[in-house]
Amino acid sequence: MHKISGIEGVNRFCIVMKDLCKNGDYEKIKESFTTSTQVFYRTTIPAGKTLYRCRIHTGGDVKKKFKLFKEVGYNRDSSKVKRGRCNEKGQGVFYCAENIWAAFLETKPLLKDIEPIIATITEWTTQSDIEMRFVIQPFPNKRIHPYENDLGKLYDAEMAKVDKEKKIITNLYFEFVNNVLGSRGEDHYLITTAYANISYQNSNGLVYRSVEDIDSYNVVFKKDIEESGLIKLTDAKFVSILPQMTESTFEKDYEIDEQFCQEINYDTQEIIW
Repeated sequence: MHKISGIEGVNRFCIVMKDLCKNGDYEKIKESFTTSTQVFYRTTIPAGKTLYRCRIHTGGDVKKKFKLFKEVGYNRDSSKVKRGRCNEKGQGVFYCAENIWAAFLETKPLLKDIEPIIATITEWTTQSDIEMRFVIQPFPNKRIHPYENDLGKLYDAEMAKVDKEKKIITNLYFEFVNNVLGSRGEDHYLITTAYANISYQNSNGLVYRSVEDIDSYNVVFKKDIEESGLIKLTDAKFVSILPQMTESTFEKDYEIDEQFCQEINYDTQEIIW
């Protein structure tokens, strides 16, 4: 398979990966990532950090509340799991976001002008420090989130110690990863899924900038994150969201009605409304 060597090599790597993606050759994409001089940067999500998931109610009785933990966690029915940005077809993983709005926006492609939007927002709190992999943004002028800036400084310090060619090669490599992970639609899902699955081999998951809300970041954990006790369901709310007309055709306002749960029952693994 193609191995990165020199600036021409990394440019060729990017072209080859996109060609393999167009041809649907997932196994060769994984092999290319494995044999390339790819680097993952480590980060830690600290204990006590709250992350959010959004589950849109569709079909049947949309006002029926989810009660079981397994209904708001990762999809355990592999037959219903489509390929996603960071998961293979049939592979359950645990997606979440750093804030409620980002979690909601990530479900936006599912909405298809449904009004009102009925959703369950769940809060999950980390129970200990969790080691992850992070997608570095190599160029300071493209860093948006404070998280990118903080880890970017460590990257900049490391790049200051290497020669010019190695810095260019590494920058181009991570620019490619950022571009495919940040692209809308499913055109590059074979590439992003392969990259994420390699990160799962030596960590609990991957942290990357949200596609729908670039001011926020997303987290994808391996599916056993719940069972391992590293993250815990700590709150839930039932939300009705009705888009409102505004003077601007480019902006939307929302009328939001919220109902918080009464209790999280860990013995029965149920949400009490």
